[in-house]
Amino acid sequence: AKGKDGKDAAGDAGRLPPKRCTVHVATENLSPSQPVSVLSAAVSSRRRIAQDRADAASIAGNLDAARGVPADCRLGALLDLLYPGPAGRDAADDEDLLDVTIAYLRRIHLFSFYN
Repeated sequence: AKGKDGKDAAGDAGRLPPKRCTVHVATENLSPSQPVSVLSAAVSSRRRIAQDRADAASIAGNLDAARGVPADCRLGALLDLLYPGPAGRDAADDEDLLDVTIAYLRRIHLFSFYN
């Protein structure tokens, strides 16, 4: 069956259309009504942060591919915008990269990394 736009409706039955959104990264509290929760010290170790960053990036890549997120809207493109130049992401702190990646997973894929 064809939809109103003349396209085959059966082929798009399980897919949502791509949607652009903005991810805000802030270094200060934006709202006093949203309390800050502190995670266990075990989650904050340098070794754990680096591993979590890699795991979160892998999950984001797999979700992006599975859901057909356009290349210019994926996590890698966002990180390239946030950390431009020759050093790029290599100059960024693992903790900052993890924070952006977790925000991306939550906002784009509704995925909670630490739950």
